[in-house]
Amino acid sequence: MVDITPAEDRFYSVQQIADKLNIHFRTVYNLIYTGQLSSIRVGRVYRVSESQLYRFLRSEDQSSHFRR
Repeated sequence: MVDITPAEDRFYSVQQIADKLNIHFRTVYNLIYTGQLSSIRVGRVYRVSESQLYRFLRSEDQSSHFRR
């Protein structure tokens, strides 16, 4: 199933996501690489849509995303 993002959806950089969640930017990359946080790649950078960020934050097992 293809997830179509509305045109008015805002996109954030990895650093912006890290700042919003108060985590290290490498943690955001790890979430993207493991598929826990959906993103798109534009050239050499990743962008996360606002709707994907909220979906990630609402996920049932969110606490396990940040465990060591």
